[in-house]
Amino acid sequence: MKIKSIKSLLPFLDDEDLEKLALKCLENEDRSFKDISLKTLLPFLDEDFIYEKLFKHELKENKEVSYMFPFIDEDAYDEYVLNSIKNNNFDEKIYSMLPFLDDDTLSKIVEAYLNDEIDIDVNQLYPYLSDDDIKKIFKKVLGE
Repeated sequence: MKIKSIKSLLPFLDDEDLEKLALKCLENEDRSFKDISLKTLLPFLDEDFIYEKLFKHELKENKEVSYMFPFIDEDAYDEYVLNSIKNNNFDEKIYSMLPFLDDDTLSKIVEAYLNDEIDIDVNQLYPYLSDDDIKKIFKKVLGE
């Protein structure tokens, strides 16, 4: 009998085999191998492997990574946002991440905004900002 789909094997593969399969997916532009996509593999992979090998690789390649967030530590949000600022591809997804960002990352968003490096709706940031960052924005509004 011929195996119709690798998907049926996924729950039975060990970590090493799952990781090999994930790396095979990375080799292809559509991030798939045979009938398996990288997204399909995520629930079966170790969180550290996802973060270290997949998330960081895709972020470096400037690929979409937001689908990985449920499977990795929330520190990845900060890395994603900082990378978005650096590559000038700050988009709507960032707003949904604001509650998960640390204060340093939020301050860097404010700096980038104040230096006209990114275009954002600053009003959405206020609930998450420190008093110092709010003062910096206020000073810019006043023209100081």
